[in-house]
Amino acid sequence: MDRQAIRRHENSGHLDRIRAELNEAEKRLRRFYDAMETGAIDPSEPTFKERQAELTDKRNLAKAAEDRALAELQPTAELTEKAVKKFADFVRKQLAEGNLQFKRQYLRAVIDKITVNENSVKILIDQRDIESAALTHAAGNTGPTVVPIFVREWRRRWDSNPR
Repeated sequence: MDRQAIRRHENSGHLDRIRAELNEAEKRLRRFYDAMETGAIDPSEPTFKERQAELTDKRNLAKAAEDRALAELQPTAELTEKAVKKFADFVRKQLAEGNLQFKRQYLRAVIDKITVNENSVKILIDQRDIESAALTHAAGNTGPTVVPIFVREWRRRWDSNPR
């Protein structure tokens, strides 16, 4: 939950930079139109339409970036203590009583790596994956949404299929 506040703060700094870019793009476009109105730029010049399109595109891209940044600052679900408890209860129940396919999908979605040694087994998870799963569950989605990828570790001087 503290990470959400930190992320929102970081995103607000990002939003400030995007808004500065948007203001700059709008100023340039405004100056371009002012120059055209005063006669400093001739609309019949061969580069006029290209320059106008370039400035308009920059402004539109900055506006789209601002819209995306604003959407990121407004999460669809808030990760609260209650939401975490509800998610933990749901996962606990599904892992104990749910069907096998759901169990596999959910574990694959949150487990990064399993290391088996002679005396121990280590299961590594990324807390961001669990946080993301809890947020999607709080938003109403009860299935795993992370698509796991498989990257085989390089086995130097080893057979790729150990026996």
